[in-house]
Amino acid sequence: MMKRPIALLLALTALIAAMLLTACTFDMENAELTQVTFIRGHGSMYGSQFSITVTKDEIVYASFFPEEGANDPTEVFGAPIDQAQWESIADLVGKISPELEKDSSDTFFGKIINRIKPQMLDGGEFRKLTLTLTIGDKEETIPYLWPQGEDAEALEALLEKIAGAKD
Repeated sequence: MMKRPIALLLALTALIAAMLLTACTFDMENAELTQVTFIRGHGSMYGSQFSITVTKDEIVYASFFPEEGANDPTEVFGAPIDQAQWESIADLVGKISPELEKDSSDTFFGKIINRIKPQMLDGGEFRKLTLTLTIGDKEETIPYLWPQGEDAEALEALLEKIAGAKD
């Protein structure tokens, strides 16, 4: 009698795990990238934070520390970017797209898993990438886990340069 509930629980667990671990790639040929948001921080190190939201026309918002030891971040609102900069961003996003996995930590099941797993008291360094894509007539904003690799590092450096955080 107990075998059936255990089998059902195992099947449900496998289904949830498969949903959470599924990579989500997209074809840049069929999707138009309309906005990129990148956030970098460190739970125990003040001054390393950087964030930017950029569209093909402008830096919607950026925040960064202009130099090591600065007390306050510099903020940028509505600064224009040129087409070549946006094309460079879109090109790098296209290059990393095969490695992108949806960040499921804010979903219903992700929140449940986050409550179950041990909590980190003092966080380490993190990076988050959120892309807004238009596919047909539908716009979708999707959070992704930050991938590893040279193209991801190049995207981070380009976003910092466009924001004015690096020369």
